[in-house]
Amino acid sequence: MQLKKGTIIKATFTSLTSFAQAHAKVEIEGQEYNLVCTDLYPGDTANVQLTKIKKSFLEAEPVEILEYSELRVPTKNSYFGISNATPLEALKYEKQLELKQNEVSRILNNLNLAEGVDIKPIQAMQEPWYYRNKVEYSFGYDADFNPVIGFHVKKRRFDIVDVTSCHLFNKNAAEYLEHARKCFLKSFTPYQFSCNQGDLRTLTFKQTQDHNQLMVILEISKTPAQEHIQGSLVEFASKIQEYYKKPISVYLQVTDVHKGRRTTKNLTHIQGPRFITETLTIKSKDYTFDIYPNSFFQPNPSQATQIFSLVQDITAEYNAEIIYDLFCGTGTLGIVSANPSTRIYGMDIVESSIKLATHNAQQNNVQEAVYIADDIFKNLQNYIWPDPDLILIDPPRKGLEPKTIDLISQTTAKVLVYVSCNLKTFANDAKLLEEYGYKLKQLTPVDQFPHTKHLEIVSVFIQDPK
Repeated sequence: MQLKKGTIIKATFTSLTSFAQAHAKVEIEGQEYNLVCTDLYPGDTANVQLTKIKKSFLEAEPVEILEYSELRVPTKNSYFGISNATPLEALKYEKQLELKQNEVSRILNNLNLAEGVDIKPIQAMQEPWYYRNKVEYSFGYDADFNPVIGFHVKKRRFDIVDVTSCHLFNKNAAEYLEHARKCFLKSFTPYQFSCNQGDLRTLTFKQTQDHNQLMVILEISKTPAQEHIQGSLVEFASKIQEYYKKPISVYLQVTDVHKGRRTTKNLTHIQGPRFITETLTIKSKDYTFDIYPNSFFQPNPSQATQIFSLVQDITAEYNAEIIYDLFCGTGTLGIVSANPSTRIYGMDIVESSIKLATHNAQQNNVQEAVYIADDIFKNLQNYIWPDPDLILIDPPRKGLEPKTIDLISQTTAKVLVYVSCNLKTFANDAKLLEEYGYKLKQLTPVDQFPHTKHLEIVSVFIQDPK
């Protein structure tokens, strides 16, 4: 049997990869292959069509499911299987957790990092729906060139799947989107990246955990229709105001793109409060954080509380008095870690985040906090701060760079608390930190993104006394 793209084979899948692909070992004419396929789960038997062929590796897409896995459950979201938003949605939640827990152990073992590490059970959600505090929908066209609002179709750069329900964000999301179609799509055109034409780009919602406060951000292209679109935005806000106890915060962002010139983004506050305020209770103490259109906040407040609680326990255990909060964002990790005698020194490259971190520290009565807007990867060594007892690290998905790890190793910090949203880059950083004398001692996975392949890591590194 000559294997080529388009060849159809039958397989029963036994596991899932970290990319949420079903995996099976298949034997073809005496040779064993590792076969992975999208949109299938362990226990599924299916005919699949090969899309990639390597020496001992095959990649495929499903053609027909012959026998469904007992691990499957009914799905809720209209976009499941079309977009990449919830690839694990049809898998039992307990199995999702097991997959993520096993993936942590597998990757650490592969890099010889697991020995002596206290790997805690994954922190699950009691109710893994309606957990997101932010969602961004894109305006565009479906495969038949009908104007729609929704998510990008997987493996398609421009096609959008029309979203008619969204059970990750809000029970009323279907109504919001229907109002958006009536207020925007009936009168204005979606933006087309391929030709830089059209009006409507994205519609973003931010809400508080109690679902009582909402922010709406409509992004459009620079267009003569701006005044009319703004009027429709006010109309849209009035239609969804009935779902909220407090006035809705409304913003309009105008993005101007011209070939050969720098793209500009102008954000205008239209009506309502300029920010929404999230309150998280950690060990019976309330922390409040103001959230603006461009400020980052953990996307799952319920699980953010778990992350902050873990970090707070660690910093208290080591009685840290001077803490560096690197990649601090709006200051949340340092703020929840601070006691009355703690001094926080935070750095992040985003100036607006630093301004908000300073505000959040004051709002939560953290008296000794200094925040600097600068590039940690390049300039951490330029600041003369007191020697740290502990360093908090919450880097972007790409993780740390060798130079940053080298700079960290030159400090007096004996303890590193590393929070990561990317298991693979975290593991690579852990291996390099080990070379600099920091040993991974404890790790807790947190399921911050149910129904997706992603998870959060809270870990502790201790400097080897040798």
